[in-house]
Amino acid sequence: MAVVCLGLASSAAAQTPPRPTAPSLTVPPPQQVTGCATSEDPTSRLPPADSPPLYRCAELQFHPVNESFVDGTTYAHYLSPRSSRLNATWVPFDEKVILGDFDKLWRLGYLDNLWVEVVDDPYPNGVPGKRVIFHLEERARVKVVDYAPADPEEKLKVDVSKIEDQLRQRNITVRLDSFVDDATIRRVVGVIRELHIEDGYLYSTIEPVKRELAGQVKLIHLTFNIDAGPKAQIAEVVFDGNEAYDDGKLRGQLKENKPRSWLSFITSAGTYKETKWEDDAQLVQEFYWNKGHARARVGQPQIEVVRDSDDGKKRWIRLRVPVDEGPKYNVGKFEITGTETVKPEF
Repeated sequence: MAVVCLGLASSAAAQTPPRPTAPSLTVPPPQQVTGCATSEDPTSRLPPADSPPLYRCAELQFHPVNESFVDGTTYAHYLSPRSSRLNATWVPFDEKVILGDFDKLWRLGYLDNLWVEVVDDPYPNGVPGKRVIFHLEERARVKVVDYAPADPEEKLKVDVSKIEDQLRQRNITVRLDSFVDDATIRRVVGVIRELHIEDGYLYSTIEPVKRELAGQVKLIHLTFNIDAGPKAQIAEVVFDGNEAYDDGKLRGQLKENKPRSWLSFITSAGTYKETKWEDDAQLVQEFYWNKGHARARVGQPQIEVVRDSDDGKKRWIRLRVPVDEGPKYNVGKFEITGTETVKPEF
């Protein structure tokens, strides 16, 4: 059994390494964990005969193979140095200490599984001894990352270079040889989806798939399977709540989200650009403001599916846009007050 022994030496505690940060940890090559001394001299190192059960030794055992990809002293740093061994004080066994160490190890964020085993290990003179074994199963590590279409016969709708560039801009990184971080994976999925929405693929789905590499322990191939889905094409834009101006007049103010027309193959009009809607809504509002509707507001469109193309690659949608025109204001009297050096009439 590969183990690590912890004692009470204060000098060791003073030299403990700083706590690493889990998301940015780059894991070194695996190392065999060594450890707990068991060759106590029965004639010189026996606890008093009337001693209570003693915390004899703490051990770390890794699964599925007894190797750790983190320096063993990192884990030992978070265990209370309260075991009894050569040249150390005899320490009574305390279950609360074990539970506290369990919590500290789990909070490191390096583990998929953790359990504790307490084994009776009496001293030669009959004093009860407790050997505490912390069983650790480290999280899988990412070895390969790639992006693939869900349908192998299709091509990606958004270039990998564009995805990676956007991830760099947002400082999102799936580090190779680092522990799998589900929170980071969710952020990557969010970025990929946003890029597809920008190009009109509202119905895209991204599924991260983790596959263990053949013949490897806890090494995974992470693939983001991307199904772009049908591209949203605007068949119609209708406005609800408009009375002063008809739909045609308001549609004429739109720039990015115009309905598809016979010129769309040249202008690319007709593709729904969700991220550009705020700009279009602002143009319609400014049109109203310039006509005296100072409190006019344009809301988010409701998307209604009209039909899908025969090949399933396009989905025609209707945008139903809520409008609050508000009252129309006219200037009644215009005054300038508080002037002394310049006459108001001038």
